[in-house]
Amino acid sequence: MALSVLTVTALYRLLWKRRMGDVIVWFLVNVLDLSRQEAFYFYSDHFRLNKDLFFCGAVFLVFAMMLWQVFRGMSRYFSEINRGIESLLADDGEQIHLSPEMLPFERKLNAVKRTLAERKEQTALAERRKDELVMYLAHDVRTPLTSVIGYLNLL
Repeated sequence: MALSVLTVTALYRLLWKRRMGDVIVWFLVNVLDLSRQEAFYFYSDHFRLNKDLFFCGAVFLVFAMMLWQVFRGMSRYFSEINRGIESLLADDGEQIHLSPEMLPFERKLNAVKRTLAERKEQTALAERRKDELVMYLAHDVRTPLTSVIGYLNLL
């Protein structure tokens, strides 16, 4: 807010206080076809007497523009983090790359991606081992049963 007040004050001192009144009177005379005296009174009544109101409006406008810029920058970072998370969910094996300001997040997301890949490999290995164990057990159980069934048939 202080920065917006300083900006408006600087603009007021550089632009408005110099010749802006003459520009407004010229505009009223040439565009709106008022006489010079009517234009001067209009400027005096509506602009000079309400200088504080214009100043407050300008401060609010500059503050809103600065706030919009800040939020736009923050939303850019959120979009970048969102892209990183989408890349994390993608199963492509590529590294996640973010802007230099987001380097800590990039490192953490890449660490999570590596951990997820390792866990996926461990899960697949455990599934293979389970399938092999079931297969060997089925074979080992079937072999003695075949012998017992054969002996029973002989009897």
